[in-house]
Amino acid sequence: MKKTPVFLIALSSLFFVACSNQNNNDNATPASPSSSTVASSGDNTSSTDSQGNTPLSNLPMTTQEAIDLYNENYPDSDITQIELEMSLGKPIYQVSGRNNTEEFEIRFDATSKEIISQQTEQVDRDEQNDLDRQQDAIDVSNIITADEAASIASNAVSGTVDEIKLDKDDGVVFWEVKLKEGQMENEVKINAQSGDVLTTEQDD
Repeated sequence: MKKTPVFLIALSSLFFVACSNQNNNDNATPASPSSSTVASSGDNTSSTDSQGNTPLSNLPMTTQEAIDLYNENYPDSDITQIELEMSLGKPIYQVSGRNNTEEFEIRFDATSKEIISQQTEQVDRDEQNDLDRQQDAIDVSNIITADEAASIASNAVSGTVDEIKLDKDDGVVFWEVKLKEGQMENEVKINAQSGDVLTTEQDD
């Protein structure tokens, strides 16, 4: 019987192992070199800011809805101020108003649109008249929204919008937008009717 030399057996074994490894490599799914990049650079539009809070933009409750809900609860009164700010991690609309004898304040969760609190107080006796009421009242029938004011302010200065307030001074209705950037705070006043930037200020 003819014997196969040992070195031929060893050579055949090496050839078989090499072919087997090549087949395994051919069938393996190649790893995506950018898989870690994709995971970390996905859509950055989230519902929270760097502190985990909901940003003061694109909220479920619009400025007009806050106005309408105030008017439903306090008919025959005038709005005197609107504020939008974060409180305990939630975006809150606070709408204030008055009639001749009473002042009103109502706060809404701007995400759920639920009423958080309501408050009524007597107007000071020397201000219980039509003249003072008219001076305090804000015409909200033709104003830009809080979202629009925030966008205008962000284009004017740098920082993250921290507070938005609708107010009136010398007959001019304006949005006051506060933006924070590190330890700095920028403040932008915007004409609520025209959308023009009135002033910008920076505080340390």
